Amino acid sequence: MDSKTERRLFTLVLAAADLLLVNLSFLLAYWLRFSFPAPRGVPSIRPYLHGLIFASAVFLLVFRNLGLYRPRRGRSGITDEFYSTMIASSLAIMILMAITFFYRGFEYSRLVLMLAWGISTVFLGSSRVSLDRLEEKMKVRGIGAIPVLVVGTGAIAKMIEERIHNHPGLGYQVVGFLDDGSGKIQGEKVLGKIEDLALVCREKGAEMAIIALSSPTHDKLMDVVNRCLSGKVPFRVVSNLFDIVTGPLSVEEIDGVPVFGLKEGPLQGGNKFLKRAIDVSVSLIGLIITFPLFIVIAVLVRLTSPGPVFFTQERVGQGGGVFRICKFRSMRVDAESETGPVWAKGNDVRRTKVGHWLRRFSLDELPQLWCVLKGDMSLIGPRPERLVFVEQFRQSIPRYVERHKVRPGLTGWAQVNGFRGNTAIDERTGCDLYYIDNWSLFFDLKILVKTIFEFIFHKHAY
Repeated sequence: MDSKTERRLFTLVLAAADLLLVNLSFLLAYWLRFSFPAPRGVPSIRPYLHGLIFASAVFLLVFRNLGLYRPRRGRSGITDEFYSTMIASSLAIMILMAITFFYRGFEYSRLVLMLAWGISTVFLGSSRVSLDRLEEKMKVRGIGAIPVLVVGTGAIAKMIEERIHNHPGLGYQVVGFLDDGSGKIQGEKVLGKIEDLALVCREKGAEMAIIALSSPTHDKLMDVVNRCLSGKVPFRVVSNLFDIVTGPLSVEEIDGVPVFGLKEGPLQGGNKFLKRAIDVSVSLIGLIITFPLFIVIAVLVRLTSPGPVFFTQERVGQGGGVFRICKFRSMRVDAESETGPVWAKGNDVRRTKVGHWLRRFSLDELPQLWCVLKGDMSLIGPRPERLVFVEQFRQSIPRYVERHKVRPGLTGWAQVNGFRGNTAIDERTGCDLYYIDNWSLFFDLKILVKTIFEFIFHKHAY
C-alpha cells in the first residue's frame, strides 16, 4: 500500500469517527434533555433520528471546508485540536439552528442542539487528539509518510534532512538528494544530478521535491522548478530567507511589478494598550490570590537555606533597557561563584532542597507578577535574558535583537513548545519572533492554556 492510499484510509477513519461521535452526541443530548419532566411531554425520537442524517452531512461539509481532513504535518497540541473542533462544531450547530428556524415540519428543541454542541466539542476534540497521536506513531514507523527528494547537497539541504530526521512525526521521509555542486552531502545518499529529477522521482517513488539549493541564481532555481512542472512532481522551495522571515509578507506593486516585505507587527496602538490592560488586571488579581502561597514559600526558602528569600538579577527588557527580575531564590547564594554566568540544567547541584520543587513547578516565577504589574514584563512574551547572553547571541542569531520589540514574558511561545532552560537558542529565537510577528489576543490565550497543560510539568522545568 503506497503512502497516498494510507493517508486516504486514515482520512476515511477520521471521518467515520467524526460521524459516529456526532450521532452519539445528538442522541446523548436528546436523552439528557428529556430525561427530566418536560412541560410539553417527551417528543418522539423518530424526527431526531431522521434529522441526524442531515446533521451528519452538515458536520462533514463544515469540517471538510474548514480543512479538518487535510493532511497534517507533526503533532497538534491539545488546545489546537479542541479549538479547531469547537469552531467547526459551533459553525455546524449555527447552520442547523438557522435551518430549524425556517423548518416548520417539526419543532426541534434548541436545548438539544446546544447540548449536542457541547458534547460534540468534547467528544470530537478528544477523538482527534487520540487519532493525532496514533497518526504520529504511524508516521514515525513510515506509515503514511511522504517520500521526498531533496534537491541540493549544501548546508540548507543538510538542515532539511536533519529536521526531518529529528521530527519523524512531521510525516516526511527523505529518499535521497540531487547534487547541485555544493558537496556538503556526499556518498550513496546522492542519487544523481538535477537533470535526473523526474527519473529519480519515478525510480524512488518520491511524491515531492524539496528544493533546498544553496545561494541559487534565478536561472538555476527556475530550471529546477520547470523540471518539477514538466515531470508533474509537486515541489516546495526552501527560501534562503528562512532565518529572518517568520511573519506575514506585505505585497506591493511598482508599476505592476510585485515587491515583498515584512508586514508591521500587530502589537501597535490599540492592541498594545489592550495587552497592557490585561497584564495589569491579571497580575494584580494573581498577586492577591497567591499572597498566602507567597508567605508559605518565603518561610520554606528561609528555613531550608541561608540567604535572602528573593533572588534578583538584571535582565534585558523592551527596547534593550535593563530591569531587575525577581524570583524566589531556588539556588545557593554563591551559585555562580565558580562557573560564572551559565544556564540552569537538569539535576543542577546548585539548587536548594526546596528550590528543586520550586523550579519543577515554576513556583519560583511567582514574584514576576510584580514585574508584570510594574510594566517591566508582560504575561506573555519572549523570556528575558541576561545582558551577557544577549551580547553573545545578537552576533550569531539573525533578528535576535527584535525580541526586545515587546515586553519580555512570564511564559511564551518558545516555552510551551519545549524550548525552555538549556535548549537550542536559535529555535527559541524563531519561536519568539513568530510570536511577535503574529500576535493576537487568541494567540496569548492559547499560550496561557498550553502553559497550564504543558509548561508547568515540562521536563525542561529545572
